[in-house]
Amino acid sequence: MKDIETKLKEKFVELLKVRNLDEIDVNLLCEEINIKRQSFYYHYKNIFDLVYDIVKEKPFVIIETNKIETILTSLFNQYYASFDFFTEILSSSAREIVEEAIFSYFYKAFSSYLNKFNLGIDSKIDLSRFFSNSLTHQSIYYLEKKEYKIEEIVDKLLSFINEDTVAVIIQNYSKKI
Repeated sequence: MKDIETKLKEKFVELLKVRNLDEIDVNLLCEEINIKRQSFYYHYKNIFDLVYDIVKEKPFVIIETNKIETILTSLFNQYYASFDFFTEILSSSAREIVEEAIFSYFYKAFSSYLNKFNLGIDSKIDLSRFFSNSLTHQSIYYLEKKEYKIEEIVDKLLSFINEDTVAVIIQNYSKKI
């Protein structure tokens, strides 16, 4: 069983190097590894389910740190390590899968980062969600341009969110609640 899943994932990634994601369908994938469609559907609901499973296996590892620059650099180093794969998914109808993975990374990283502040759980959740949404959308914007190096993206993002701006946002947020 796992062998078929592995073959499907490997062949999909291989095909993704020569085709757009939207050109790869279940029939093609099954023909390429010589299995019946039912075998594919035994493991996955559709191509997007397969893509989700592959992305889930390439999770962005969170490094606990007190520096926002390290959070950002770590994500982009990991993204660029599989640049062609993530870029193809991001430019396809499955883009939400990459967006979700980046959001999840930022959410977990900022939840950990915010531990150094004396915040209640609800405040920590609100602020993690705020920073994650902002950084995800801006990161996707820069990644889609495909013209920036990691350091350039990190510098651009740090002009929006850095230790000083986070402290001010937390201070202002805390006054309101």
